[in-house]
Amino acid sequence: MVDGADEAESLRAARQLEAGGVTATRAPSSQGAGWRVTVASDEVARAVAALRTAPEQPTGRPLLESLAEERARLDRALGDQLARSIEGMEGVLWARVHLAEEATPRLDEPVAASPRRASVAVHLRAGARLDPAHLQHLVADAVRGLAPAQVSVILTTARSSVAPRFLRVGPFLVAAHSAQPLRVALSLLLATNITVAALALWGWRRRTAGHAPPAARG
Repeated sequence: MVDGADEAESLRAARQLEAGGVTATRAPSSQGAGWRVTVASDEVARAVAALRTAPEQPTGRPLLESLAEERARLDRALGDQLARSIEGMEGVLWARVHLAEEATPRLDEPVAASPRRASVAVHLRAGARLDPAHLQHLVADAVRGLAPAQVSVILTTARSSVAPRFLRVGPFLVAAHSAQPLRVALSLLLATNITVAALALWGWRRRTAGHAPPAARG
């Protein structure tokens, strides 16, 4: 509950906790100076209440701050582990998981539980698909006190990096998927031109034959 207090203050804090029915342990501070007073994790709420009602508040750094830092470190490690699990899914290029820190009350504030929250960002390969609900349940199942509805998911998709293949059809350079339709169109255009030219030639010959001069008689 207290970290960095001098010996007299740590003794006073330990006595105040024990007077409130909370078993406390004294040990040298992890910060390198002073003493540290700790309690069991399931006794934190009672310990906060015992210190809050004490005539004198202990000096030194409240251990709740140290607990909050440790919890934040564990949350970051768990977020990194979840991100690696998501990155192992098919089509995922990278993933980030952020677990929001729980609010840690001060000794002079009431203890109130707040719901956990988390956010997930996933970048997918072009054409890949991923169900956001699956990610919500994956993260919520790994974090105590976190509901799937409290997990926000952001999905982004990479642009295709594959350059289209081009083919030459006559004087035209077109994408591969357009080559065959263009060949058909050019073939129809060529056939139409040939048909029009043949009809024009046939009509010209008929007109020419109709206006030909009569043959000379002997």
